[in-house]
Amino acid sequence: IGGYFIHSMYSAMEVQLQNEREMMTEQIKTKLKNETEMAISLIDQIHKKQLAGELTEEQAKKMAADYIRDLRYDEGKGYFWVDTKEGVNVVLLGRPSEGKSRIDLVDPSGRHFIKEMIENGLKPGGGYTDLMFPKPNETESLPKINYTATYEPYNWVLGTGVWVDDIDDLVAAEREKAVSEMYSSLLVSIIAILVL
Repeated sequence: IGGYFIHSMYSAMEVQLQNEREMMTEQIKTKLKNETEMAISLIDQIHKKQLAGELTEEQAKKMAADYIRDLRYDEGKGYFWVDTKEGVNVVLLGRPSEGKSRIDLVDPSGRHFIKEMIENGLKPGGGYTDLMFPKPNETESLPKINYTATYEPYNWVLGTGVWVDDIDDLVAAEREKAVSEMYSSLLVSIIAILVL
């Protein structure tokens, strides 16, 4: 009975953790979309100054690119990039790729991820892309989820993303907490059984 009870508790915990992982992933995807939409609204404010004659198109695009390059969220970990619909990189943390085509880039899994991100970004409401990409200042490619959306007036596809290991860390913390709670429940149950 005790073994069955432990197995049942462990199985229930695993199901709960899987559900939490799926919920966290959906919440993170929603956050990526919301952050990108906010960045696009900031670009739109600059575009309105262009339309009002306060800036030339060149000045407006440069101002918007500079703003997006420096824009951060999630305690500085979240950043944005911009590519044209043709795959020319406009913004990516000031890296040498800016101003160059990235359209033919392939990740370690063989995915033409820039093409996919552009295609997904061109969909109504934007879209998500799974890929492998290194974190800033690192070389190892890790699984990542990106969200991209289009800013039509500038022919730009803007995006942001999160590495899957960040989600794994959140789930690991939840697992540790759940295991601790399970052991506490087991201890109480064992004491109750011994008393009975």
